[in-house]
Amino acid sequence: MNKISTATRTGTLFRRRWLDYIRHQIGVLRTAFDGVVLLYIGIPGLLLLGRVYYGLWKDVLPNWLTGLPFQVVPSALLLLTFLLGGLVLFIEAADVLFLKQHPKWVRGSCCVPFHLHCYSD
Repeated sequence: MNKISTATRTGTLFRRRWLDYIRHQIGVLRTAFDGVVLLYIGIPGLLLLGRVYYGLWKDVLPNWLTGLPFQVVPSALLLLTFLLGGLVLFIEAADVLFLKQHPKWVRGSCCVPFHLHCYSD
């Protein structure tokens, strides 16, 4: 039997749990947004956000944004992360005993989402 590296097994576990998480979130969004909500709130919201995004690239930046210290940006992102539900580690309650015996998997399950985010561009 071939030995599979820890990174490969962790990547497979992450991919399966990530897909389960995405499917669950899509189900939640489907129950929250029906056609009427999407028609009256979603489409105008997307148009407004698209205009703001386009304006930030094409127009001159506002004075309050140019005078913003750099330390405010990471602090705001951290605060936004905690307010919107925190980080998703994809570790379930049944994994506790196994992960105590295999600490490399914990590091892998934390590093795979980070690498996925960093190298997706």
